[in-house]
Amino acid sequence: MKNCLVPRSTVMTPMLCFYCGQEQSKIGKGTLYHLFGIKHCDNHVINAIRDCNAYQHRENLLVMDKIKNPEILKFIDLLDRLPEGFSVERSNGEIQTGWKINKGYFYEPAFITKINGYWTIPCTNGETYKNVKLINFIRNIPIENILKIVEDIIDILDEGVYKKDQEEYEKVFNKDTSVHYEDGEIIKYILYEGQICRAILPK
Repeated sequence: MKNCLVPRSTVMTPMLCFYCGQEQSKIGKGTLYHLFGIKHCDNHVINAIRDCNAYQHRENLLVMDKIKNPEILKFIDLLDRLPEGFSVERSNGEIQTGWKINKGYFYEPAFITKINGYWTIPCTNGETYKNVKLINFIRNIPIENILKIVEDIIDILDEGVYKKDQEEYEKVFNKDTSVHYEDGEIIKYILYEGQICRAILPK
């Protein structure tokens, strides 16, 4: 029996609740993105949602297609409504136009995440994908009050969109119990073509 868990790859894992081992488990509510999350039964769906959210808080990331915070969604909508997209500064200093927000989707997730101390948002010009610092939008986006809008979004992210879930996670955390769902005995880690992979090795 597990009180709380860390999301993981669900590839080659049994259809059992990761918390209690009950059969006929689900992964819908406990999915962060394709093949990554926590399998759960009906009794532990709330645990799975909490633990996936708490994981995002600890890792300083938000899965784009799961964002529900109204202020962040409003900011994304403002950028979406720019008819010509927006400008992005490339690593070589070039200012390039025609960029859009990369919202990702179930099979190809995109993340708002913190990189080198800066909150970033995923963007694309159709060919290239790049996480752009939020503070860069202050000077590159033709939207009224963009300075305050961006500062407010950064404050929300710094505070933690899923802070309450992390606090609930900490309340039930048991240091004497692993928060990792362990693979079965037939799952082994092997070196394949220079990479560490999980494989089924029957006895």
